[in-house]
Amino acid sequence: MENKPTLKLFYGLYDTCIKLKSIPLGYEFSYNKFSKDAHFPGWRGVKHIKRANSTYDCLVYTSSKHIIDDILKNDFLQSKIVSIQQPISAKHKDLLKKKDRKIILREALWFGKYKHRVQCSHNWDRPITKDESLETVQWVYNNFKKAESRIVNTMGSYLGYHRKGDRLAPIPTVFTTNEETIMLFKLTFNDRLNINIETIVQVNDID
Repeated sequence: MENKPTLKLFYGLYDTCIKLKSIPLGYEFSYNKFSKDAHFPGWRGVKHIKRANSTYDCLVYTSSKHIIDDILKNDFLQSKIVSIQQPISAKHKDLLKKKDRKIILREALWFGKYKHRVQCSHNWDRPITKDESLETVQWVYNNFKKAESRIVNTMGSYLGYHRKGDRLAPIPTVFTTNEETIMLFKLTFNDRLNINIETIVQVNDID
């Protein structure tokens, strides 16, 4: 059985995926898919039927500890498990609920210090002026403090042009430990930039 960390929520809802193989066609899971009980938040099953063998493979998506434990304690189902993809810690589980970012699994923080990386590009749905792009860059340098952040200038990389042909100021990449400033930046400039946030979960960061 292969164990892998979850990098994003499945279907935007579930933090765990259990892959099972060669289940008899007559076998059905009895879990309540629609329960609103916080202890029993439901699941989703995706089958791949193999009629020649009268079996099916199945992906079980869930965030329910009750369902996960039930499958693992069931000798028959446990023997059918190929892999489990799930959070590696409670902290990892909480981060997955923040749908505004991508989870990165690494052994070390960026530059040995920074947990978050913010990368931006200009939003073509909302063309901006050169002055607005310079204002954004200035905000980055004014608010991401050197003691908790590292700003990497992206000069030389292509980040887009204004439709009139004026070069826009490239937005620096920010490595930081300050999540509050990231959120403030996103609230301020989300309408004019495509903002990509990545957060590290360390391999040894297990509760």
